[in-house]
Amino acid sequence: MEQIDLREGARRQHRTVALFALIQCWIHGLEGICFQRDHLERLVGIERFRGTRMDWLRRDLKDAFSYQQLLVFGGTSKLASYYVSRLEFPANVFDGTMQDEERIQKIADVGVKIGIFNLWPTPHTWE
Repeated sequence: MEQIDLREGARRQHRTVALFALIQCWIHGLEGICFQRDHLERLVGIERFRGTRMDWLRRDLKDAFSYQQLLVFGGTSKLASYYVSRLEFPANVFDGTMQDEERIQKIADVGVKIGIFNLWPTPHTWE
């Protein structure tokens, strides 16, 4: 019974995150969002994004954002960034190492506008 309650609570939390992200996309004319680890930790309230919880998050955001890419720190399984989009990501954009800003520019160069999620946006954050 406890596992079911935990799953239902996580589902509700993830769907709230998805709804907020969709609203931000709509307001700023974006097709997707890049969640960086620190903001996702604050939104979801956990520090370890592994296994089951990441599977749940991916499944719960799938209805809102069909295309998803999880990036981990090199040589580890520790979450670095989580990209979600309503449009397909261009091929090879997640190959190699680069900062999120560089990767977002590379994605934008082929016509998919992605923004970095920010809990407290500043005027230059969403552009």
